[in-house]
Amino acid sequence: MRTYRLLSDGRRQINSFHLPGDMFGFESDKSHRFSAEALVETKVRIVRQRALLCSMADQAGGTTKLIRLVTQNLQHAESHMLLLGPTSRRDIGDYLGLTLETVSREISILRDAGSCTSLGRHNGSSRC
Repeated sequence: MRTYRLLSDGRRQINSFHLPGDMFGFESDKSHRFSAEALVETKVRIVRQRALLCSMADQAGGTTKLIRLVTQNLQHAESHMLLLGPTSRRDIGDYLGLTLETVSREISILRDAGSCTSLGRHNGSSRC
């Protein structure tokens, strides 16, 4: 899954990439700030926040489980940064709020400095 929002100038800003088993969409307001889009065939379970909190409160060790859930979401934020290595230049640009041209130019600078190697001419991915 990819969560994103559209900016006022029409560009897409990617918030995060989600992997199987990830939980996402937690909001403190009634409305969601991001849209979600499946990148492959996906099954999603929707759980209301109140139901999640109540079920955790009713379970032994529920507070510990809630802290673990929050920690896992923080670890996910760190882990998904690692996904930027095989991610397309367009997705990198959308994630960072940059144009495709800017991302390509910066990757070329890194490649010329020997810090980055291109993996494919057509898919736009690089390894840095």
